[in-house]
This record gives sequence, structure tokens and C-alpha cells, in this order.
Amino acid sequence: RPMPDGNSGEVVFTTLSRRAMPLIRYRTGDIARFLPEVCPCGSVLQRLGKIQGRKTNALEVTPQIRLHMSMLDEALFAIPEIFDFQVEVTAADGRSRLGVMLNCDADGLTETIRRVRRALAGVPAVRAAIDRGVLTIGPIRRSSEKWFTTGAAKRTFMDRRQG
Repeated sequence: RPMPDGNSGEVVFTTLSRRAMPLIRYRTGDIARFLPEVCPCGSVLQRLGKIQGRKTNALEVTPQIRLHMSMLDEALFAIPEIFDFQVEVTAADGRSRLGVMLNCDADGLTETIRRVRRALAGVPAVRAAIDRGVLTIGPIRRSSEKWFTTGAAKRTFMDRRQG
């Protein structure tokens, strides 16, 4: 169903101009939103905002709050000491708990963990879930092993909330 301007949803399009093979309601799996502001160039066409992530690489914290891995990438990779990370979500006391395993420099680990906690709390979806009392952050720890994923497309949530 169509989303109001400014609200995020799956990008779906139709190309009626392609005669040989028109695409009818082609679902991309990308999550984005139409920007409500008029383009500075004066175009009257709607503008699509930045792709926020993939539908398949998101965690539903509540039906209204979806956390995308790209949001965590943006927040955590801004911290120079972090090479990579893994996210595990568990259930605790009727809430979801967002845990992070870091692949990072060992120097200044306590400060890095503080910075990670602040960065996570600054992600709007995480902040909204914390404010509603449905999410907590922790534990955040450093892995003793060295590993790297092959990018955000391969990094997924390990959702251990059910069984």
C-alpha cells in the first residue's frame, strides 16, 4: 500500500513505458521514503530519499519501529577503532536487548565501548525503542578473534528472542 510522503516503506515501481517487458509492481526489497520537500532545482517530480536498508536486513523491534543494519553501520563505523561488528538481539525482562560483539583495537577498549553505547543510543530507531521501554543496550564486548564480514549485505541481526 502507498505510504504518505516522509514515511519509509519498500520501494516498488511500475514501468508502463517498456513495451516488451513492462515491470508491474516490481518489489526491490529496498527501504526508502519520498522526500516531502520540493527539489531545489524546481522539478515537480517526487524525490526518493537515500536507501535506508534492505527489507530482509531489518529487525522489527515493535510493529512501528524497524531497525536496519545500515543504521547501525552508519553509527558504529563512524568510530575509527571499529573494524567490524556483530549484533545479537535477545529477550530479557519482557524487552529486547541489543548486544554488540566488536572487532576493534584493544587500546582504550573502555572508552570505545562508551562511544558505541552513545552511538547506538543516538540512532533514532534505537532511541525510540528505548524511550518506549521495549529495548535495552548491552552487553557490548570485544571479540577475542579477528573476523570480518564482506559488507553490510552480509551483516545480519542474530535474533535470539524466540527460542
